[in-house]
Amino acid sequence: MVQRSIRKSGFIVKRSGHRAAFVLAFFVMLLAAGAWLARPWLRERWYDYRDAERKAELPEAVPLSLRGSEATEAIPASEEIASSSPTAPPRNDIITIVTSSPTKPIVVAAVNLKIPFVSQAPHRNWSMPYQEACEEASAIMASLYYQGDTRAMVIGDAGDALLKKVIAWEEERFGYYKDTTVAETAVMLEEYFKLRVRIVDDPTVEDIKQAVADGKPVIVPAYGKTLPNPYFKNGGPLYHMLVVKGYTETKFITNDPGTNTRGAEFTYEYDALMNAIHDWNGGDVPRGAKRIIIVEGPTV
Repeated sequence: MVQRSIRKSGFIVKRSGHRAAFVLAFFVMLLAAGAWLARPWLRERWYDYRDAERKAELPEAVPLSLRGSEATEAIPASEEIASSSPTAPPRNDIITIVTSSPTKPIVVAAVNLKIPFVSQAPHRNWSMPYQEACEEASAIMASLYYQGDTRAMVIGDAGDALLKKVIAWEEERFGYYKDTTVAETAVMLEEYFKLRVRIVDDPTVEDIKQAVADGKPVIVPAYGKTLPNPYFKNGGPLYHMLVVKGYTETKFITNDPGTNTRGAEFTYEYDALMNAIHDWNGGDVPRGAKRIIIVEGPTV
């Protein structure tokens, strides 16, 4: 009888142990499944934390103070589109004089221009034409800056309307809007946005820093697949454009239109951005010329 009771007790203990192990395994699987399903939310919270930490180290953004007579409109009236040159020159026939940057010393240790961020996909829709609208978004950002616009972001319907107007102008002026070169983007800035620009071949870190220290945004073309941006999809775009709006001791501060709202004040190490600079050249972007656009101000 005693042996039978001991065996029974041992059986009960064993069953209890199995039940406890099963319950523990069930809860572990439940937690694992919850973590798997919550991955997007957890990733976004991690991105939020990392972005907040990174931006906390940046200098305060300073707006451009413009007199009313110096302001320029970001979007011309629709009738102005039709008044542009009806016959667009071939891509290789657009000529823009390339000059060197001045060599005066940079005296500002860190700069951050207050330039509104415009995503090339203002509704997070990356289908056409938005996946090809980084050049237009970059130009719009420079234009808004010279208007004295101090909004942090222009996205949603407002950003969408701006992009569509520029794309319509390009299709009228060039016959296309995809993969515009530095020279073509300069034409867009000059003719559509009424902004003075200067193209610099083989730019240096000092060229870009000096322009920004002078209060001038810099538009940079890049081989996107070498840009170290964790928010890019599919390894980054083949060809990309973004705006340099500031710098710190070791990094450029950019508004990168290819990363939704997280592109606002996104930073790149100097070498990372400089190595990625390449103009569009028909598709072999890694061998494209190194050049940038310095947006110097309104033409009037």
